[in-house]
Amino acid sequence: MKKRSIAILLAGVLACSFILPGCGDSDESATAETEAEETETPTPTATATPEVTVTPPPAVTETPEATPEPTEAPSGATALEGMPYIGRADFADWGLILTNQTGQDIISVQFCDSDQGNYLENALPEGEVFSSGESRAVFLDIPVLDEVCAGTVATASTAHEILDPAGISTDALPALDILLTFADGTGHVIHYFDYTDMDAADIYYQDGYVYLDYISVETGAEWSNYDGESSYGM
Repeated sequence: MKKRSIAILLAGVLACSFILPGCGDSDESATAETEAEETETPTPTATATPEVTVTPPPAVTETPEATPEPTEAPSGATALEGMPYIGRADFADWGLILTNQTGQDIISVQFCDSDQGNYLENALPEGEVFSSGESRAVFLDIPVLDEVCAGTVATASTAHEILDPAGISTDALPALDILLTFADGTGHVIHYFDYTDMDAADIYYQDGYVYLDYISVETGAEWSNYDGESSYGM
């Protein structure tokens, strides 16, 4: 009986030696699976979205309104071409320059024969004003000059320079008065406008009189007819 028990015990030990190695392999496999499960899956790196550059629309440049230009002198008046003018638009053989230094805008310029006193219509182009500080070419409608010039261009020359070579005395020219009307409606007269001895003159207003300052082409001296105008008491 005792031998039988020992034999059974030995059989059990041998059986266990075959079973235990299998159990050990099972534990290692389970451990490997657990470690695999615990390994973190790397998070994919997010790709940055490139910034979009917005190009602003081009700035809109406003075109300034064109300023109306004054009426230009007739094309025949080469020496005074491009200037606003006073006088006949179709008479460009001879002219001089007047500058308004009165401090007033002049709305009408009327010429007349000093001996007759009948003023012609406004010599300014329609709708224009002879502004203070402005210079204008003056084209005088004088038949004697018109005949002598005969279509030649002699602008900015004095009547002497035109008539003397032709043997014609300036005495043949009419004396002229100029009636100037200011924007306030008041009228002022320049008496015996000596257009035969000037190529440019400044118009002034002082003590209620209008008068001219100019350089005499004949003598080269500076002249003013203020005293003469004040003697008229106008």
